[in-house]
Amino acid sequence: MVDTPKMIANRCHISANDCESAKKYLEAYFELKSQEKTSENSFFIHCEGLLIAAIIAYCRAFTFSKSSGFAVGKVKVDLGKAFNYDTLKIEQHKRLIAKRNKAIAHADWAYHKTELVEVMNGSVLRKRPCINFGEDIDKNLFIQMTKIMTLYFSCKQYDLDAEIK
Repeated sequence: MVDTPKMIANRCHISANDCESAKKYLEAYFELKSQEKTSENSFFIHCEGLLIAAIIAYCRAFTFSKSSGFAVGKVKVDLGKAFNYDTLKIEQHKRLIAKRNKAIAHADWAYHKTELVEVMNGSVLRKRPCINFGEDIDKNLFIQMTKIMTLYFSCKQYDLDAEIK
C-alpha cells in the first residue's frame, strides 16, 4: 500500500495529540511536585505515574502503530531538523525511547534485576527492584520537546491537509 498525504496527515494528527498529552502529563507532574515540597503527604508514586504516562504518550508518536489503511504506521521525523540540531534534545529523545522500551513497556533485566534473598519455612524472599523512571530525564527539557514535537506534527499535518484540498 502506498502512503498517501491523507494517511500521513492522519498519523501526524495522532502524533501531535500524543505529544500534547505528554505535555499535559508533565504539567500535572510539575504541579504535584510543587505540592509535594509544601505538604507532608508523599506524592512520589503519583509523580512517577504521571512521568510514565508522559513517556508513553511522547514515545507513541515515534513508535510504529497499526493503521488499518487509514494512517501510516509512523511519521518519518528528522530529529536533527525538528530539534534544530540540539544534541541535548536528541540525546534525551533517545533516552526516553530506550526507557519506554526497556523499563516501561518491557521488563529488561537492566532495569528489573531481582535475586533470591532467602527461602525459609515455605516463604520466599526476593530482592525487588526500585526503578526511578525519572533518572537521566531532564523534565524541563522534556516538556520543551513535547511542545516542539506537537508543533512539528501539527505543521506537517496542516501542510498535507492543504495539499489534499
